[in-house]
Amino acid sequence: MSTRDDLSSADFDSNIIESLLLEFNWHKTVDMPGLYQVWRNESRTTQEIILPLDPNKGDYRSLLRRAFQILLTEHGSDVERTANLFSIRQKSDGNSSHESLGTDPTSQLREWAHKLADFQAAVDRISAPNVIEFCEKALGEFQALTHNSAATLRAPASLLILGIAHTIIELVGRTATRETLTQADALTTITSSVAAALADADTWLTDGPPSSEEAERRKQAVIDTAAEAQKAVAIRLAEEDTPSTTHGALLGYQDPNVDAKIIFTQVCSFTEDEHTRYSTAYERLKRRIDRDLLRYIFEQIDLLLNAAAEILHQLDKHGIPGGDSAVDDLGRRLRYAVIAMTSAFQIHQDQTYWLVRDKFGKASKEEEELRALFNGLYSGCFGYRWLIELRHTMLHINMEAAALKLTIKMNDEPSVEINMDREWMKESSGVMGKAYKRNELLALKDDPSIIAMAREAYVELSAIQDDIDNILYPETTDDAAIVSELVARFDGREGMYALQLGPGFSRSTRIPPYRQLSPVVLSYAERYSA
Repeated sequence: MSTRDDLSSADFDSNIIESLLLEFNWHKTVDMPGLYQVWRNESRTTQEIILPLDPNKGDYRSLLRRAFQILLTEHGSDVERTANLFSIRQKSDGNSSHESLGTDPTSQLREWAHKLADFQAAVDRISAPNVIEFCEKALGEFQALTHNSAATLRAPASLLILGIAHTIIELVGRTATRETLTQADALTTITSSVAAALADADTWLTDGPPSSEEAERRKQAVIDTAAEAQKAVAIRLAEEDTPSTTHGALLGYQDPNVDAKIIFTQVCSFTEDEHTRYSTAYERLKRRIDRDLLRYIFEQIDLLLNAAAEILHQLDKHGIPGGDSAVDDLGRRLRYAVIAMTSAFQIHQDQTYWLVRDKFGKASKEEEELRALFNGLYSGCFGYRWLIELRHTMLHINMEAAALKLTIKMNDEPSVEINMDREWMKESSGVMGKAYKRNELLALKDDPSIIAMAREAYVELSAIQDDIDNILYPETTDDAAIVSELVARFDGREGMYALQLGPGFSRSTRIPPYRQLSPVVLSYAERYSA
């Protein structure tokens, strides 16, 4: 059986399909002797396979093809490989007792001794990246050797290929397990089998063929040995198909001696309760870290500074650009950065209020504590207070509330100032309607620096961020301790840490589902707990 679409009646029949169904755990639900059978595998699919039994029926071939395609869809390339093995076994078993009229056994024996020597040479030339492909290529070479002439074989020549066939079948079966089998091991096994066959051929050509009783005994011995080997492989596959526990500490690592980008191993298993405890604490801690709005403010301030530095570079290189439009363009670039930076402060406050209401409900004790913190920041920090008001004015009145001042002096470096325009701020009812803000604004002698206000506001907000987080995340101390305990379950091993989310490490599921654990979260937990 060479390809999925090249299926001839000589090597593809209902017996092979039935063997495949049994091999892949399908169950016969209907049996109409001599006509058809119905097979199901409810753990895999709702489809039924109709297995025709009468090759004289017109739909015999089409039903076989449909059955094979369903098996391919459900079980993948393993079906093709297993079908090849069954096809070879079917030919080999039949050949051992086949009587071919007009064929000289001695001539056949001599001819097949030469063919097996050629087969050994072909196996020696096989180049493959791994032992699985090596064995499959060896199987292909053997199929090519036996495909056209196997039907005319009779004993003792048929005994030569019978043993080799079962040797290769056994090797392919062993590659499906986790047994450590190298290409060198496989080549040595095939070479030994071919050498034994050639030694038998030499003996039989010299001393005469074995008796029919001896031929039958040897045939049965090979079949029994192959059956035992297959049984052992089946047991190992069943053991390896038993999945690991559902949850645990999963480690991903690399080994230069193993041809794999990453290797996974379960360091230890978790009970369902342990998994829930670890994953819940980790998720809460991760949400706290991911919600780093203070970092967002820092980055927006940095972008504003970068925009100012870029303008300084242009001034130093080209001077003040001519024309109002060029100067206006520089002003727009800086104002975009200012509105983004001031909005970052407002976003920090708004989303903090949303989170406390979402977590604890409206008008909760926690919300009152947060409002006290933000009110204290607003009233006690000049920079924070006026950045909030500046954003309101830029958003609702005029963007030019952020004023750009370019200066170039003879023999001096150029300068760029981004200031809060007091005149535009007077247009804000939110400012002028409050006496303390109106008086503070009118008392200013100069337009204050927006960058200086941003730096001051960031420092003061950073000083109360831990208090904010402690209100929002009162469970952090416990969560950090639990996540630190989770880290300890990995025994200090190096690699990628993950939580196992389902069964795995079986033949059907090599790598279990998992959730990678962020090193940032794990390090935070250990630092916090310390």
